[in-house]
Amino acid sequence: MRYELLLFKPGQKTVTCRNCNNSRTVPVEKGVDVGRATKLLTLANNRAFDTAIWVGADRDFLETVRAVKANALRVEIVAWRGTISQEMSAESSSPVAFLDDHRSEIELTVAPDTEADQLTSGEQP
Repeated sequence: MRYELLLFKPGQKTVTCRNCNNSRTVPVEKGVDVGRATKLLTLANNRAFDTAIWVGADRDFLETVRAVKANALRVEIVAWRGTISQEMSAESSSPVAFLDDHRSEIELTVAPDTEADQLTSGEQP
């Protein structure tokens, strides 16, 4: 078995404080939704998988999921409870896997900066 994980580099945006007029650059999500949908459809068209595991419940992807399934491929959806519409839930090829049920297994137990600080100081995490 093989899986592919997509990571998208965040874009950047300059924001200015209305009170003090200071500016700074912050990361922003740009093109992620289109990138995910395009990648899934490309892989589906190339018959590169039998089952896609779609993490997310955004209804904007409903037609993408339907298009993949129309090609006789499976899409299993993983989401948080209360974030998925009935329509999206109905499109999952198997019962939706809820992240809430696995929270203790996936919850971050070390602050993100702590590990980076340990690595830069030479300590082992």
